[in-house]
Amino acid sequence: MPIGEAREHRVDPRTGRRYSLSGQRLQRMGAMPGWPDFIFVGPNAHVFWLELKRFKTGRVSEDQSEVLAHLVACGFAVLVTSSLDDAVATLKQAGILRSRFEVH
Repeated sequence: MPIGEAREHRVDPRTGRRYSLSGQRLQRMGAMPGWPDFIFVGPNAHVFWLELKRFKTGRVSEDQSEVLAHLVACGFAVLVTSSLDDAVATLKQAGILRSRFEVH
């Protein structure tokens, strides 16, 4: 595969609902509150941060607001959305996902 074509996407294990024991374990491992759910790294060192919220009930916490503002101030691309379609379209436009990528 040519340089810049290999794309790997990871899910942050800190995301989603959790019980206090798993949250405590993640804190001991160094997890900090407020960081976005997904980090995408594309060609030319393009880094994109994505926070997915629940439809209607998802809200950005104070910690998340501070972290997101910091990431934007550092020049990173950040998206907060409750729409998977919006997320995919934005990632395609940014060149992180290939234009032929589809959600099934």
